[in-house]
Formats: sequence, C-alpha cells, structure tokens
Amino acid sequence: MSNRRIPQRRWKKTLDVVATGLEEIAAYFDMEGFSPNENDMRDRAPEEIVQEDEKVEEEDGDEYDFFSEREAFPREDIELAIDAFLSHLIQEHLLPKSKAKAPSFSAVFAKLFGDDHEITKKADDFEEHIKGYFGFVDYPAMITAYSELQNIQGMIKEATREAADAQNE
Repeated sequence: MSNRRIPQRRWKKTLDVVATGLEEIAAYFDMEGFSPNENDMRDRAPEEIVQEDEKVEEEDGDEYDFFSEREAFPREDIELAIDAFLSHLIQEHLLPKSKAKAPSFSAVFAKLFGDDHEITKKADDFEEHIKGYFGFVDYPAMITAYSELQNIQGMIKEATREAADAQNE
C-alpha cells in the first residue's frame, strides 16, 4: 500500500487521515506538558533538550517543586494514545476492522511508506523510546519520543504538500 500504488488524490486523503490520527498522540504529549509552541524540538537533538531542562532545574534550585517535570510517565497512557491513533485509522477505513491484534505504530508507516523509508525508521525510534521500564517511561525518553513524533508529523505534512502539488499538476 505504498504511495507508488495509490492514486495521488487517494494518497493525499490517506496522508490527511494519518496526520489527523497523529494529533491523538500529540494531544497526549500536550496534556503531559510537552508543547511545540514553548519548546520547538524538531531541529534540536534530544540530548540538547534534556541538558537545557536540567540547566533550568538547576537554576530554579527547587527540585522538589510539586509542579516540576515528572520523572516518569505511565506506559499505559502512551499506549492509549497510540490505540486512539489506530482506532482513528480504522474508523477512516485506512486499516481493516479485525478481531486480530492491531498493527504496531511503526507497522502502519511500514505498510504505507515501506520498511526502508525514513518515516518508518522514525516510527521505529518512537516505539523504542516509549518502551520504558517496569511500566514507566522516563522523562528523557519522553522528550526523545516527542521529538520523533514531531519529525513524523513534519514528514507527513511535507508528503501531503507534495501529494497536493502532484494532484494539481
């Protein structure tokens, strides 16, 4: 189901559906305090962001502040956001409704773009960062996962723009 086999009009619609579904996951990160408006992470290495946050925490000097950055996030909450993404794709008939287990996050992108596409690799990286330990994902891994999500969203937006341009030619 890669974009080479889908007519441009349908490919653009497919990308629009995926982009809307990704907003479900982005909303989870937004709810947890990750915001692209406050801290645009797309062009920065995840390590830079973590180091910057650690500097701010040192400057504040109040590492026990109730409202300071959380150290860990429940993996189950992230899984619910991904399930909402997959449910959206099913509702929009991009994925078949089935009693079998839904595909993984990265499998969706592999099916659409192919295993070797950069967006599929970003989706694999996203999944790797949210694996967590003992049911929790630590703050640096969440920052990295959020950065990967933003990259995926940017790539989808660019692919949508290219599909729209090709459709108008």
